[in-house]
Amino acid sequence: MKRTDFLIFLFSWFLFLPGCSDLSRQNRRFTDAVDRINAQYAPDKKLAIFTVTVKRTNKGIALFGEVDDPAAKQALIAALSPLVKKITDDITVLPGADLGGRNRGIVSVGIADMRREPVDSSELLSQATMGSAVKLLKEESGWYYVQTADKYLGWMSGGSFTRCTKENADAWDHARKAIVVSTYASMRELPQAHSPAVCDLVAGSLVKSIGSVGAWTRVELPDGRKGFIPDLNLADFDSWEKNITPTPDGVERTARSLLGVPYLWGGTSTKAVDCSGFTKTVYRMNGVQLHRDAYQQAQEGVDVVPGEKFQNLRKGDLLFFGRKANGNRPCEILHVALYLKDRLFIHASGTVKINSLDPSSPIFDANKIRSFICARRIIPETPARPGIALHHE
Repeated sequence: MKRTDFLIFLFSWFLFLPGCSDLSRQNRRFTDAVDRINAQYAPDKKLAIFTVTVKRTNKGIALFGEVDDPAAKQALIAALSPLVKKITDDITVLPGADLGGRNRGIVSVGIADMRREPVDSSELLSQATMGSAVKLLKEESGWYYVQTADKYLGWMSGGSFTRCTKENADAWDHARKAIVVSTYASMRELPQAHSPAVCDLVAGSLVKSIGSVGAWTRVELPDGRKGFIPDLNLADFDSWEKNITPTPDGVERTARSLLGVPYLWGGTSTKAVDCSGFTKTVYRMNGVQLHRDAYQQAQEGVDVVPGEKFQNLRKGDLLFFGRKANGNRPCEILHVALYLKDRLFIHASGTVKINSLDPSSPIFDANKIRSFICARRIIPETPARPGIALHHE
């Protein structure tokens, strides 16, 4: 027998030893348990954290990694305990202990960027606006891994927010606040149009309301800076939140007020948006909190069968486009738009613009017909009150 043939035979014989076979089956059981708990607690990695690995030790196994839900850690240990005698637990439950009690933040700049990695050059994932709260999970070189109110995860520079305790964040939440209801606004040092600017704001920004001077509201930012904003740019947040109800016409008015706004991958403000950032911003200003990404928004609301000529759609419905399912490959949502009427839709593509699904229209978008996946209805059939539309400063 040749040496190479003998080595192949020896290797094959070793693989089929009873101990090796049992070890392989046990490893598969470990993997299956981790995958099952992962799918239960973190089905979407953009919204939850579950990064756990299993390593063998002399007496059992060791668990390493991070989770953001202590229940996920306990569920995993419970699932693995019957399979092994000893488990060494080295899983970190976020927020990390090194953050102490100051594991909250209130955005204190007009627009705070959220990036994939803790460096300025990393991909922009999303944005948060002035006055919004974030949960701090861990820190690295002055950057913080944060989670926004809609559960989205990303890295944010420590200079973008005021770090505080949960009690401080709750106090901000309960303070009397005003919301910016114009596309843009400027906070100024004095209640005068030509007074030096303190900062710029976008629709949806929240500021503490602390007084009034003529046609100006005196406000305070989360970091303590004070200034003035014209009353016409603001609404009392509690009243706005209580009375705002999405309507098809309100959504259309808000969407049209953003025509021409440039496209920005990761953008979610009235200064620049991507496709899902556009729909999210429009609905946010009509009282509805959508998820961040297009594929997530495609799971919201109710399904609508559009009809051969899209006759079943109504104003405000979300249209989704992408790659259709093919064999074992599922469909992939890559773009979202807002339906208007008469086969017109508005979306962020280059800029915020209007296109048509009608082949006879001069603004027909043939690619969108070919890549259409589905439609979802977000607005209830019989809303009670009209929404508040944005206006320009």
